[in-house]
Amino acid sequence: MPALIQLHQIKKVYILGEKRIEVLKGIDLEVEKGEFLAIMGVSGSGKSTLLNIIGLMDRPTAGEYILMGERIEHLDDDRLSEFRNAYIGFVFQQFHLIEYLTVLENVLLPMLYSHKHISHPQKRALQLLEKVGLADCARKKPTQLSGGEQQRVAIARALINEPEIILADEPTGQLDTKTALEIMDIFRQLHAEGKTIIMVTHDPEMAAKASRVVRIRDGLIE
Repeated sequence: MPALIQLHQIKKVYILGEKRIEVLKGIDLEVEKGEFLAIMGVSGSGKSTLLNIIGLMDRPTAGEYILMGERIEHLDDDRLSEFRNAYIGFVFQQFHLIEYLTVLENVLLPMLYSHKHISHPQKRALQLLEKVGLADCARKKPTQLSGGEQQRVAIARALINEPEIILADEPTGQLDTKTALEIMDIFRQLHAEGKTIIMVTHDPEMAAKASRVVRIRDGLIE
């Protein structure tokens, strides 16, 4: 059975004036369904650019990307957006919660952009908040929560559309070690339930919680 994610010779070049910056220089990577992969690298190594390409937030300059059997580079922007909203959930370092919405409303937000039909969405959102240990916080605003609690909300939001893949970009980067390990426990639980997770991190302790670690340096996987 082919891998869920297949990247072949993925390159990414940015042109800034007369300057050509090659961020990714030919990435070959396969990720199996149900895998928990950590991508490690120093700042500027290309790891976040790679995650953005995997998450359909950016297009490669060259190379072949096959996601769930579909050749991604040939899809138009509307189809890419549909694919992203249906199959991928995102967790970011900065949480990206909307302060004037309640926790429950933040979790429900991705459903506004998804073509998936999920019955009883509010009930599902409350179940997800319970799953991440925030059952009593549904009516609170993000500003009333700690950083760790806000990241738990972000994880619940990433799960609301029942995605095949969770992408996490430095999800513990803003957190103290104790809180970071609690967040990693949630990811490990999701992995045990069969979710495919790809996490970018510079922290070896967090990367060690994944089932596989790859390292990227100067735009290439070592």
